[in-house]
Amino acid sequence: QTGERPYDFYEWAASRPELYRAYQQQMMMSAHNAGADVVRKVNLPEQAKSLLDVGGAHGLYSLLFCQQHPNLHATILDSHAGAQMAQENIAQYQMQDRVKTVVGDLWQTDWGDGHDVILLFNLIHHFGAEGNIDLLQRAAAALKPGGRVVILDQIVGNVMGQATNALIRLIAWQYYLLADGRVHERDEIKSWLVQTGFQDIRFIGLSKLPGNSLVIAVKA
Repeated sequence: QTGERPYDFYEWAASRPELYRAYQQQMMMSAHNAGADVVRKVNLPEQAKSLLDVGGAHGLYSLLFCQQHPNLHATILDSHAGAQMAQENIAQYQMQDRVKTVVGDLWQTDWGDGHDVILLFNLIHHFGAEGNIDLLQRAAAALKPGGRVVILDQIVGNVMGQATNALIRLIAWQYYLLADGRVHERDEIKSWLVQTGFQDIRFIGLSKLPGNSLVIAVKA
């Protein structure tokens, strides 16, 4: 009614540690439910050695990739609160020698280079076209030739069924209201990937995460 947001959800949650932990535990439930399916569908080459998980928070996806690929080492880049959650899970999975955390702002921190795969999970809905093109340019610069960027998010135009599409629209409204977020269209995401030097673009629905899709693209 006022045209103004009541608050930014992520800033509000970060100022309340118990709420942030509850939010991350909810996200972890989704990762436990769909993680094995995500790892299988991404289908990394066995020789893959380096994974960067941007905004990876709890880190479960990185841990599941490393479980499946014994030669893989992962770096999780997130805020201090996110890194704390990740470190707890790293210790639980006993992967301190293969998975590490880096605390920092994704726009300010060096992403390194030569990575085999970069995960951008539940991230692109935070930004508009300009921000996501910048994000993908950073990913392209940090990947080795033939490396993969993998996006996990809600995507308009990539799922079947009225109920699931209604869910995506509801989520988009919540993102906008609480965090200046948005849900992007399949063709829009594809155009960003092409602009930033990616090819072999695939969109894959996830039955265990209704409304969510994987996007996998290869650095030329």
